[in-house]
Amino acid sequence: MEQIVGTRPGPAGRRSLEEIIDDIVAALGDTSLDDLVMSEDETRAVLLREIPLFVALLGTEETDLEEAFAAKLDRARELDGLLGTLAAKLNEPGCVPSAELLFCPPGGVHRGMSREQIARALDHKPAQREFMQRLVMMRRICQTVAQQLQLDRRQKRGPPQDRAKNWAARRAIYLMLTKTRLLPTGSQHGAYRDIASLLYEALTGEQGVDLKRACDRELRRHRGGYALKP
Repeated sequence: MEQIVGTRPGPAGRRSLEEIIDDIVAALGDTSLDDLVMSEDETRAVLLREIPLFVALLGTEETDLEEAFAAKLDRARELDGLLGTLAAKLNEPGCVPSAELLFCPPGGVHRGMSREQIARALDHKPAQREFMQRLVMMRRICQTVAQQLQLDRRQKRGPPQDRAKNWAARRAIYLMLTKTRLLPTGSQHGAYRDIASLLYEALTGEQGVDLKRACDRELRRHRGGYALKP
């Protein structure tokens, strides 16, 4: 599959990446440039950095990509396990001395403090609760990353044309969720499907391809609560 990996004009009849990105920026600000999260120039600059990397990733050798996915998946699962072990230890009944050591403010108790000040200094529970909440959040991030990696591995398989459509649809919904205040919908000629089509053009050179099925599939995942990332 012919691919664009830079911003120079392509072969005759094939649009340059700058032209495609101009159309993506216009679609992201479909009703008004005020819909953009960043300014028009900032959005264009980000896309000029991100999209060539995205295009190159699809062309990565299958074995290299599989090894990279496997390593990242193992790391996400390992971090999740370590954070879970730490949370369990801190919740054990006999962990109070360790919790006081970790969560009591530095300086501890000293002469001249009132009883109320001493009680507050020795009360490690608020700091411990906040730390535990952060642990929960970090575990959720690790689990979401693992889910994404598994999805990416599945989408990397199959015919190159199907992979390109799946990746374009998934990347388009990410752009909708991070670069504009517009909501992604499955409407024909709506911003989401237009952006997916433009990303597919960046990948393949084919213009005006409607990725309805791939977009509908990603919308169902999004509406089902799947946390999407780049």
